[in-house]
Amino acid sequence: MTTPTLNPTQHSLQAADGTTISYLTLGTGPGLVLVPGSMGSAPDYLSLAQNLANSYTVHIVDRRGHGQSGPIKPDHSMTTEQQDIQAVVKTTGAPYLFGHSIGGLISLEAALGASLKKLAVYEPPVSVNGSIPRGWLPDMEQALAAKHYATAMTTIMKGLQLSSDAGALPKPALIALMAVMMRLRKTADGQPWGQHIQQLLPTMPVDIDLVYELDSAYSTFAAVTIPTLLLGGTKSAPHFKLGLETLQKTLPQANLIMMPNLEHNAPNTDAPEKVAAQLRKFLV
Repeated sequence: MTTPTLNPTQHSLQAADGTTISYLTLGTGPGLVLVPGSMGSAPDYLSLAQNLANSYTVHIVDRRGHGQSGPIKPDHSMTTEQQDIQAVVKTTGAPYLFGHSIGGLISLEAALGASLKKLAVYEPPVSVNGSIPRGWLPDMEQALAAKHYATAMTTIMKGLQLSSDAGALPKPALIALMAVMMRLRKTADGQPWGQHIQQLLPTMPVDIDLVYELDSAYSTFAAVTIPTLLLGGTKSAPHFKLGLETLQKTLPQANLIMMPNLEHNAPNTDAPEKVAAQLRKFLV
């Protein structure tokens, strides 16, 4: 049996408009393209990929404006994201696709035109009549403009209810905790986490625009006829659960699994090994 490669190799392709799309590859077996969520780049998902590397060749994408990929352009749209992922699927020949958060929403769009055998998503922000909160966005953009990065990140976490434990803290306390984390924490590839976050914060308003570009347009996903695994955590915010339940009713071959005691960041931070276990059961 071939020993899987746990250290990733970097690859790239040119998108239709000439933008470089980078991705990390590791493991051995059938191909699985992994699309990160907001505020995430490819190295943030190395633990998840390494938990899958014995069974799959995992290709972790850096979306535009993230990691090693090219910049986001003024005419950016969901179609741009969709075509980028479809290009990675075609280039790698991967039969499987997994997306987390906004990456899940993009993966659903990509599945409409890609040649895939199976699709899996973890808590895509499917907005149902404005169900995904965005009233926090002006405060976040104001903090970002003032270079108050811990405040900006805290505003996102509380606005989207990304963590019940963090959400229970008063905002000043969470800002102070976030500032400490940004000074001391390292990314999976050893880089300063604070610097990583500063680079990605400007992409959040772009992702919210993508979510609302598809507000209440979920009926189009009825055309995704391949087997689809819908994953979520029982501790996640109600708007993520609503999105999953809506998809379950919409997709012809959808199976919804709510994972006990997990929240929105399970795939990249809290429980990648548990998410990997569910993917291994499904992608057979």
